[in-house]
Amino acid sequence: MEIDRFFVISEIMRILRSALLLFLLSSAGCNLLSHPEGEISARPVPLESSQPERTILGALDYRGGLRLNSSLDGFGGFSGLSVREGRATVVSDRGRWFSFDLIHDDDGRLVDAAVLRGGDLHEPDGRPVQGRRGDAEEIQAEADGTWLVAFEQDHRLWRYGPDFAFLGEVPLPAELGPLLPSNAGLEAVVRLDDGRLLLIAEGSRSPEAEDVTPAWVGPDDGSDWRRLSYRAAPGYKPVGAARLPDGNLLVLERHFSLMGGFGSRIVLVESKKVSEGVVLQGKELALLRPPVVTDNFEGISVSSSGDGEVYLYIVSDDNFSPLQGNYLLYFSVTLKECCE
Repeated sequence: MEIDRFFVISEIMRILRSALLLFLLSSAGCNLLSHPEGEISARPVPLESSQPERTILGALDYRGGLRLNSSLDGFGGFSGLSVREGRATVVSDRGRWFSFDLIHDDDGRLVDAAVLRGGDLHEPDGRPVQGRRGDAEEIQAEADGTWLVAFEQDHRLWRYGPDFAFLGEVPLPAELGPLLPSNAGLEAVVRLDDGRLLLIAEGSRSPEAEDVTPAWVGPDDGSDWRRLSYRAAPGYKPVGAARLPDGNLLVLERHFSLMGGFGSRIVLVESKKVSEGVVLQGKELALLRPPVVTDNFEGISVSSSGDGEVYLYIVSDDNFSPLQGNYLLYFSVTLKECCE
């Protein structure tokens, strides 16, 4: 049987194009095998188990929460959270990212999660980040669909594409590395309305005032970082931040003690106060302590319905411990009542 030479040449060209595409994606740090899908288990949790009907927590109204589990490799350890268009994206202490759809009932309550995807965060050369270099603590969704991911241990702020291909590095202040402890880095990164980035550290090597940690504000080209500070409540540390529709900020603060366990505060910070040399301090909107559900909450994200309602999500880092959980809690807050 004679073989059509045109057909053979076409097949060879198709194979070469496919090989070239694989090479280019690999060179860009986008590993085709690093985006598997998996099952996600989402068990609803009440705000307070002894009073399952309770919904009010300070200035917030509880709209549902989930305890999340999955057999997908590396699931857990969530330290950064972004929610947009009904999909949650998290980054973990082990250099992984996961995203999943949020499912609400007819009353708008969060009741389930589905369509889980995940993968590795990558080094500039396309290799997965590993070990101490994989400790991702914050994720910031950008308007163009890209992501900013902050790492501690080896402090850095990297930009990734919409599908988590490595794009580049944001130059950080020269003083930041020597100033921050390895395990208390940039846990709160948020873009202000004027386009600048606000960076808030969890800790400091220098003798700051009690409960005060360093912060910086400036453009993300690294050309003009200005130093300021953040004061948390006694015993608390800033671990996440998100911008409200009006430009003001919500900061998540975390407390931990061997006797008292975990606690969290959600505070409002006025964006007009963000300037060089100031000590930022928030107004408390809600306090999460027993008997309400508590854990190592580290990630916070805000979305809006456009009708005056603001929705707030927080996620916990289970430290891959069976004694903790991956909780995603959902609240609404009316800006008129709490944020003027």
